[in-house]
Amino acid sequence: MDLTTETGKLDQLARSSLNSSQYGIEHLGSIRPLLSTDLFNTVLYVLSWALTSTGTLGVISNILVLTTYIKLGFSESINISYFALGISDLGVSFTTIWGGISNLLVVTEARIPFNALEISSPTVFWPAEGLEKTTTCITAYIALEKCLCVLLPLHVKSIMNPRKTLFVVVTISVLVFGPSNFSFIVYKFQWSFDYVKNASILRTLEKTSPLHKAFDSFMILYFSTIIHYAALCVIWVCTIFLAVSLQETMKGRATKFGQNKSSALNIRNRRVIKTVFLIASAYLVFSAPRAVCNVIPFFEREFHVRGTYFRTYMLSIVACVQLSLFNSSINVLIYIYMNTKFRNTLRNMICRSKSL
Repeated sequence: MDLTTETGKLDQLARSSLNSSQYGIEHLGSIRPLLSTDLFNTVLYVLSWALTSTGTLGVISNILVLTTYIKLGFSESINISYFALGISDLGVSFTTIWGGISNLLVVTEARIPFNALEISSPTVFWPAEGLEKTTTCITAYIALEKCLCVLLPLHVKSIMNPRKTLFVVVTISVLVFGPSNFSFIVYKFQWSFDYVKNASILRTLEKTSPLHKAFDSFMILYFSTIIHYAALCVIWVCTIFLAVSLQETMKGRATKFGQNKSSALNIRNRRVIKTVFLIASAYLVFSAPRAVCNVIPFFEREFHVRGTYFRTYMLSIVACVQLSLFNSSINVLIYIYMNTKFRNTLRNMICRSKSL
């Protein structure tokens, strides 16, 4: 047998064994990871089942959101914004389910005709990243739209009409989610023989040319820093401004119209402020851990996918994705609480389906 072939076989056997037992530990630059293999696999197994389960609930809830807003129609621009948010959240749920399944396939060492760990990078990570950031930007746009409603109540319909809203959400989707599909430029799919499984499997190889490395670095900077923190700042500023403006409006109307009317307005405005804080708090709380994870690599260079703390990084990202998925799954509850038309339409749809 040719010496090169034999050496390649032994190398692949060693790498495959490491890959299946330590989930890609061969990429680590240290032999002292913080987490043991057994603990890492156990926690990853539990988190992966949680991702798959929550993702399924997210698919169901967002399908309810989309069908309900189709029934309500798109005469109001806010309905278009919520519909676009539902599409993005639905995509996040689908990709997260596939990500959870991929993790389970790796941990359980399933005999499948592809390398789940390698395939998941271009088919799970980048699409999910693009969809998640699309959700972030649409949420920021909704906050900005509500802020303009307070600033310019008489002109908001001319500024934010359905046609312009449709243009904005489509533009956000193209500029944010579109680049995530370019990840297939960085990765190359190919069939190779696996000596452990004694079969040909589909694998991915990351292209290592300077151009591809520069593109990969740009995508990480674009998604993890520029898009994420810019949208996050918009959400914070608009939410705080809206809350303060509503409080000032409430006090002004109370002084102008008297005690009886102010009581009704006070209750109504409090509910609006509560709804705004409910939406903002849900997003900010669930996205805060991911923002911290994006900052840590600037201070600890080994906290990344090929670093010494690969296992800690991996579990942290999976846990953050789980929290983001909660945010994508609970929107239907927020809509039911805040929108009477949505609640009644959804109830009628459910009752009608039961009667069939």
